[in-house]
Amino acid sequence: MVYVITFLLLLFIGIPIAFVIGITPFIKMLISGDIPHTIFPQQMFSGATIYMLFAIPFFIFAGNLMNTGGLTRRIVRFAQIFVGTVRGGLAMVNVIASMFFGGITGSANADTAALGSILIPAMKREGYDPEFSAAITVTSSTMGPIIPPSISMVLYAIMAQESVGTLFISGAIPGILIGVSLLIITYFIAQRRKYPKYERRLTFGEAVTALKDGILALLMPIIILGGILGGVFTPTEAAGVAVVYALIIGMFVYRELTLKKLLNVAFESAKLSAMLLLIVVMAKVLSWVFAAEQIPTSMANFMLALTNNKYLVLLLLNLIMLIMGMVLEPTSNLIILTPIFTEIAAQFGIDPIHLGVIMVLNLTIGLITPPVGTCLFTACGIAKISLERLILHGLMPLLLTVIGILFLVTYVPWFSQFLPSLFTG
Repeated sequence: MVYVITFLLLLFIGIPIAFVIGITPFIKMLISGDIPHTIFPQQMFSGATIYMLFAIPFFIFAGNLMNTGGLTRRIVRFAQIFVGTVRGGLAMVNVIASMFFGGITGSANADTAALGSILIPAMKREGYDPEFSAAITVTSSTMGPIIPPSISMVLYAIMAQESVGTLFISGAIPGILIGVSLLIITYFIAQRRKYPKYERRLTFGEAVTALKDGILALLMPIIILGGILGGVFTPTEAAGVAVVYALIIGMFVYRELTLKKLLNVAFESAKLSAMLLLIVVMAKVLSWVFAAEQIPTSMANFMLALTNNKYLVLLLLNLIMLIMGMVLEPTSNLIILTPIFTEIAAQFGIDPIHLGVIMVLNLTIGLITPPVGTCLFTACGIAKISLERLILHGLMPLLLTVIGILFLVTYVPWFSQFLPSLFTG
């Protein structure tokens, strides 16, 4: 109870989440008097020396380099190849572009901001409702943290001590499922609302250029995933390779990444990395205190007392995460919930890789649900509409589609376990 009260109180008065996560166990230490205060700096240092942690700033930097280096516009052009003059084609471009873009940045927020700034105004000009334009942008952005590479998957791997490569490949099919389902519902919505067809096909020359540029961009996740699964390099080394590749593409192939832009990207990437790494370091203390007081075990025993049905437990875990996703962003939720949920999963025979995919997908949905859904606010700003209009007149059918995929992946483990089984035998 001390944890809950302290945590909620600190959040309510506006303390940054990294410090909330750190102060909560420290206050518990002061109250109990049983835990040496030296544990706090020791665990912080222990968290800061996790080798895999260095992959996070590299992946952030690589994604920002590709975006600033002209990737967004080229991804949109590449996506146009696949939809031609289908009714609702520009909305489908939005979905396909998010699928490809997510495989490069691994971030839903980056997806919404970068693609939304191009596609939402374009869709409005073509006659799409602004609510639908914003809604399809934010819901398709949920593929970013699922399709590899994914910063959220790296965080889960660190907290659960699982293989990053296995988690990456396990998210591929669920991510594609989201994309396909959104394409299908977009097609029917476009038919019913008489949204415009894509008026102009790309010429042969434009298609060849778009194909070449798109393939160059999409080679990055292939290099990362292939290198990790093939044992060529570790996840941290793969992130470093991604940075080098992004620099080469942005500076010498696309030639849009100037020295000034590079410095700005480095600065912004450093700020975001520092924020995430501080959360992880503080969370190491919280995780240690949780383990010392056997909170994950107590939660698992509580679940066992409620039911011994694995499928009902999965439902309860999903409901908890959907609620938590409404009030905290995914990074904080992953760090807080992973030690508890992995213990519960072990008690009920739930595969930790399967759990990781469920958690990342579920908590990513929090980015498109109020009141803290950051992607919603970004899209509303671009589309120049209120949050209420977006939610009531555009978001609900698309959000329910993504939640449907979440429960499909939850109760059919094949979707997250098939590809990993091919590589592990």
